[in-house]
Amino acid sequence: MMKMAVNKRKIIVILLSVVLIGLIAFYYGSKYSAEKNREKIMEEISGTTEAAVAVTETKKEDVTIYLYDNLKNGLVKKRESIEKPADSHEKIKTVFELLKSKSGENFDSNAKILNVYFEDEGKVYLNFNRDFINPSFSNDVKISTLYSFVNTVCSMGYSKVKIMIENEDVSMLGESINAGDFFEKDALLIKGE
Repeated sequence: MMKMAVNKRKIIVILLSVVLIGLIAFYYGSKYSAEKNREKIMEEISGTTEAAVAVTETKKEDVTIYLYDNLKNGLVKKRESIEKPADSHEKIKTVFELLKSKSGENFDSNAKILNVYFEDEGKVYLNFNRDFINPSFSNDVKISTLYSFVNTVCSMGYSKVKIMIENEDVSMLGESINAGDFFEKDALLIKGE
C-alpha cells in the first residue's frame, strides 16, 4: 500500500509538473505571439502611413497662373501647385484664391467668386461679388487684375470668360473696362513667354 501511495504521489507530482510546464509554455507562447502581432500591426501602420503620404502627394495639381509684374509692365507666367479640387468649379475658385494671395494689392481681398457656369465651346461664366474690381484702383491695375485671371482661366482649357457681378450681366467693369462680351486670353500682355 505504501508503494501505491508513493506511486500516486509520483504520478501527481509528474502531472502537476506537466501542467505547470504547460502553463508556463502557454504564457510565454502567448506573450511571444502578442509581440509578433504587435510588430505586424506596427508594420501595417507604418506601411499605411507611407501609403497615405504617397496618396497625399499625388493629390496635388500643377496649374499655370499669370501674375502682374510691375518691372516687366505685364503678366508673367508661373507654375504653382494646388490641392487637387473635386471639380472644375472648385478648381477655378481655388486658383482665384491663389491669384489673390500671390498678387498682393492688385486683387481686392474681399473679392469672391459666387458661382461658376460652363457653356459649350469652352465658355465659362464667372459670377463675382461687387468687390471683384475695386473702383479705387487705377485703370492699369484693373486691367492687369482682370487679365491675370482671364489668362489663367484660359490656360485651364477654356477659350472665353464672361464676367458677371452678383448674377448680373454687366457691360462695364469699374468705369472704363468694357465687359459686354466674353474676354479671351490676351497674349500681348504676357511678358517673357
